[in-house]
Amino acid sequence: MFTPKKVISAMEGTGGIKTTIAANLGCNRKTVDRYIERYPTVKDAYDEECDRVGDIVESNIVKKCRDGDVTMLIFYAKTKLKNRGYIEKNIVQNEFEGETGVLVVPGMLADKDWIKTFTGKEPEEAIIDEEAA
Repeated sequence: MFTPKKVISAMEGTGGIKTTIAANLGCNRKTVDRYIERYPTVKDAYDEECDRVGDIVESNIVKKCRDGDVTMLIFYAKTKLKNRGYIEKNIVQNEFEGETGVLVVPGMLADKDWIKTFTGKEPEEAIIDEEAA
């Protein structure tokens, strides 16, 4: 049996890797899971340890962006700048017996301007299957 304080101490520097925490304590991973579930202070410490790794990752992403890494710039824009319109749209167009159909892929925004541009019809005239969206 471990004290919550000892479990928290074993988390430091692990990046939230539960098997590493368990190895530091000399127990198995399920024991660590139980402590995280049972003790709010342990859960908070675990979340904080995981957040530290997230901060390191984000810091490196920003550094790569500052260095002009195009791939990282695109990744950052797609994940952090959605509110500025940087979203990925997946469009599939299929011609069937002379008719053009548009499949709206889940997660894709189908705004009125897009519908008009892509289909050539006013949004009210274009039929979009809501189940596909």
